[in-house]
Formats: sequence, C-alpha cells, structure tokens
Amino acid sequence: MFSATDEKYLIRLLGRNEVVLFLGSGFSREAQNQIGEYFPTGYALGEKLWNFLGYSGVYDNSPLPEMYQAFLSAGIKRQKMIDFLNNNLLSGVIPETYNYISIPFWYKFYTLNIDDIPEKIYRRDSKQIQELIYPVDEFRERDQSLEKTQIIYLHGKLPCNPEDVIFSSKQYAKASLKNQPLYSQFVFDYATHATIFIGTDLNEPLFESYIESREGRGGYAELRPKSFIITPSLSPVKKEILKNEYNVYHIKGTTFDFLNWLFKIREKLPTKKEILKNTYPNLLSVLEFADLTNVPNNSINEFASSFKRVPTVYKIKQERSAFLLGANPSWNDIFKETDIPRTLTSRIHEDIGKYLSESLPSDKQRIISIIGYAGSGKSTIIKRLGLTLSQNGRTVFVSDSEYLPRPDHIVNVISAIKERVILIFDNAKNVISQIENLIKAFSTLDFVPVIILALRSNQKDRLNYVLNPDLIEHS
Repeated sequence: MFSATDEKYLIRLLGRNEVVLFLGSGFSREAQNQIGEYFPTGYALGEKLWNFLGYSGVYDNSPLPEMYQAFLSAGIKRQKMIDFLNNNLLSGVIPETYNYISIPFWYKFYTLNIDDIPEKIYRRDSKQIQELIYPVDEFRERDQSLEKTQIIYLHGKLPCNPEDVIFSSKQYAKASLKNQPLYSQFVFDYATHATIFIGTDLNEPLFESYIESREGRGGYAELRPKSFIITPSLSPVKKEILKNEYNVYHIKGTTFDFLNWLFKIREKLPTKKEILKNTYPNLLSVLEFADLTNVPNNSINEFASSFKRVPTVYKIKQERSAFLLGANPSWNDIFKETDIPRTLTSRIHEDIGKYLSESLPSDKQRIISIIGYAGSGKSTIIKRLGLTLSQNGRTVFVSDSEYLPRPDHIVNVISAIKERVILIFDNAKNVISQIENLIKAFSTLDFVPVIILALRSNQKDRLNYVLNPDLIEHS
C-alpha cells in the first residue's frame, strides 16, 4: 500500500503519537445502517432524500447540500425528520475489520461524518474516547496520558436536531462566515502533524477556506509535514494540486486496504508506555508510581506538566557539561557528583528525616526555605537534597516550572500516593502567592506533604509576609 519509505515514516510518527486521522463519508460505506442497508453517501443519500420529500419522477442529481436544504425547509414534523436521519445514518452492523482503526494511538481523530461508527468501534474494543461535537463543543486539550482518544465531529453527530449538522448549502455558508473553533484546531493540527485522509477526496470548501485564512495571517505557505490521502482513484489534476499546494500525497487504496495495513504493522508499533516514555516522561513517572485509576486525567496531566519525579537511578551520559561554567545542574551533573558536597544539604536531610519519622507529626504545614542570591547554588542544593531523599526511600517531586497547577489538581494526585511526599519548588517566587491556597488544600490530605522552596534573597520578606505561624512550621 505505502512505499517502504512512507511506511517507515508513518510507523516512526505513529510511535511518537504524531499522526492525525481524518475520515470522510467513504469510510462508512461498508458498514450497515439501522435499517440494514449499506451507508448511503453522495448520490444514494440524495436519492433517499428526494424520495422522502415526495418529488415525482427519478432523482435529478440535485447536489446533496441542496437536497438537505430542501429537507430542512419542507415543513415535515421534526420527529419524522430525526427518525429518517437516525435510520439511514446511524450504524447497525459494523464489520469487525473496522476495529483496526483503534490499533494506533492517534494524535487526534477528526471526522466529517455524522454517524456513530468511531464511537462504537472504540467502545466495543473497550477503549475510552473523548468526543468533541459541533456545534456544542469548543477546543479542549487532548488526554496526553493516552487513556482516551479525542474524536472530533466537525459536522455534528447524530442523534441530534437536523439543524445541528453541516449538510446543506446554507449551513456550509453559515459555517464559513462564523469561526468554527473545532475546524480551526483541525487546520492547525494538520499544519503541524502528518495527517491521513480516508474516505474523502478533499473537495471540502471549509477545509480550503480555513487553510487560506491561516496562510493569509502569515502571508506565506506553511511547510506542512508530508500527509496522505487514501482513495481508490483521484484525477491527475487533483493529485498535483494536493501534492503541490498541501503536501498531501495520493495512495491508491480502499478503506479496508488501510485497515488491513494497520493490522499488518501492529507489532511494529510501540506500547502506550513506550510512547509516553518518549513523549511525556514526566507523566509516565507519575503514572508508574501510584495507582491513579480514580484520579481525573486533567489532574494527572496538570500535575505532570509542572512536577517531575526525582529519579533514584540514572544512566550517566558522557557528555560535556556547562555546570562549572555557571549553568544550572542537570541530573547528569548530580549523578556524576560534579557538585561540591555542602553541610547544609545534610542538615536539611536530617531535619526532614526526623520530622517524617515522628509517630505524630505536627499538624502544621512543614515548609523549608533555601534563600540565596542568584548563582549562590540553590538549584544545586535542592537537586542534591531531592536525590538524597529519593535514594533513601522518600517520594520527591521537583518543579522548576513558571506554571503552578491549581491546588485541587495537586491534591488529587498526592492523595493517591498513600504516603507523605516532598514537593520541591525551584525558583519559587511564583509559588509564594499560592502558599495560602496550597496550605488550605493540603489540610484535607491524610498525609500532608513537606514543601521546600528555593528563593532569591529579595523574596524573603514577601515569603515571611504570607506565612501564618499558626498554620505553618517554617525553617
């Protein structure tokens, strides 16, 4: 199906969770609807609408958007219209081969179809999905833990009101005049990720208008990743346009050809764990450490975007370091023991050890602050301290992010770790304003974490101002 070179290209990108899937109406053609017929598309659906509306004679090939506009304005009872759409465009029997579409971990999954086939495929394969449906939903971050596949219905999804799908010429015109956030996001994803188009020849006015709008803002054509359109035939003119204008290459094949190709390469694709190791190691370190089954995915993602688990072991790399020239230390520097031992590190470690070993620790929040001027070694101290604590069996997370998740997200993750953890904040100036909220949120936990802050000297007074001695034990 694909050339050897293109197959390697796609397997590599699928292994990094960097491929977008885009479905058109042709994808559903081999499935049966709720009245036991193969899914009607193009001419067949236009003819069904013609007969349903009671026009005399043989269907005259009026374009499908015009037929649907006539359908909406015919004055037919709403429930009768809904029943017609559900009977003809919701699935009944879906061939088992369709299940192969859920084998890879897609970056995102877009569809122009208004049927429920993608949902049923993933459900019957016991895989979770996150659906975004026009016109109700707007952009939402995908689940980076790969627990759920985000499926976006650009033209709406049945069952719904007949007006809530993009089908008629009037609906297309309305959609082109008003910005559609889901379509805008698709064009962004297509512009930055390899995309596989199935069941469409991309004669899609909204696609072209959003591409032109995006290019118009920059004033130049983008260097898009190589993408593919899979269809049994395509005119040579269309092939050249797609290749030259959109970097989309035609692959001759059917939907089943593509599905069987996915089945063939399944053993070459990495597991979810292997993908996360490459794409989101912070998240993997959190997922591997505790049972987070009942923790909301957005809390896990938010926590992992800011906190990294301090490793207990590390494979040292023989590479040049800029640490001795003034750069912040890497874990490689710490494990190679490039830093100079400091008595302060040992004292803090002993202090925390005593606190954690107490049978009844103080009810107050324990905060330790390491304060010094820029370049005084605060980052080195906290990394060495974090490693020492971690290698002595403590659960330690460090954050050097400018962004701090909401306290409830942090609490959701920490509550699943059935022990007292240590949270280290490097460059903690952004944390100071959130101290009160954090203390309040942590008070609900069975095991209140220890907080370690690394601050510049000019932040000392600001920190002292927000610390309440009735609630906080500070050293």
